[in-house]
This record gives sequence, structure tokens and C-alpha cells, in this order.
Amino acid sequence: MKMNDFPPRPSPFLLDVYARLASRYMAPHVRLAGFQSRWIAFRRDDLEQGIEHAVLDTTAGRLTQARQAELMAQAREAAGPGRALVIAEMAVKRATNEEAEGDEAVTSRIMTVALRETGQPSGVLGFVELDNDGCPTGRTGGPMPLLTLDASSD
Repeated sequence: MKMNDFPPRPSPFLLDVYARLASRYMAPHVRLAGFQSRWIAFRRDDLEQGIEHAVLDTTAGRLTQARQAELMAQAREAAGPGRALVIAEMAVKRATNEEAEGDEAVTSRIMTVALRETGQPSGVLGFVELDNDGCPTGRTGGPMPLLTLDASSD
């Protein structure tokens, strides 16, 4: 990557996948109360054909580097040799106002959606804003470029 390519632009492919996932989680019937996190691996070639069949779909819990490596190894084995993967990580997070206390400190809840592709230096990151009941408000943020730490080790 050259310096004039910084920040990297997300690939049109990942932007399309992000749009599909974000719109799914923004549907009127969606309720994410109790949702914490999800780690999903797809075969890239399946997504290119419009097939959203996960090779691994799990509640990730706390994602340490060791846990991410374990999930990636499982996904690679399930996908088959030499297959590029698209990883989707989703988590509900709370934004807080550090000057407030108690329930007033929580200013909003969002579901983050991060996508990256194995072997690529960047991905995309965005969010869907949620109300207090875990329903989408219709507001989204992103997608924005997301740098991956080491594309070669995926």
C-alpha cells in the first residue's frame, strides 16, 4: 500500500456485503435486546454469488488474540484449503457520558458491524443505532475504512 492510498478505501465488494448486513439488522421487526456479539465467517466466493452461508457462526464472547486465532483456524478448516474468507464481527456496545451517573450515563447503544477479508490490509466498520429496547432507530454510521493489523497472518 502506498502512502497516497492512505487511508485505504474499502473494496466495493465489502461495502456491498456491509450494506446487506446493516440493512438486515435495521429491519423493522429486529430486536437486539440481549444480543452481545457474533463472529461469522463466510467463503468469499459464496458471497460473490449472493449465497450467505456461514462456514462458522458463533457467539464470540470476549475476543482475545488467542480466541480470534482459534476461530480463524476453525473457519479455515470448515471452508477448505485456499478459500478466501470474509469475517463479520458484530457486537452491541454502549456509549457513555463519563460526566453522568447511573442510567443517565448511558447515552446510546449501537451494534457495530466490522467486516474484513483474509489477506487484505483493510476492511469496513459501521454501526446501527439502537433504542433502549434494542430496536434499530434507523440511524447508521459508516461504513468507514478499518485497518487490519496483519493481513498476512489471517
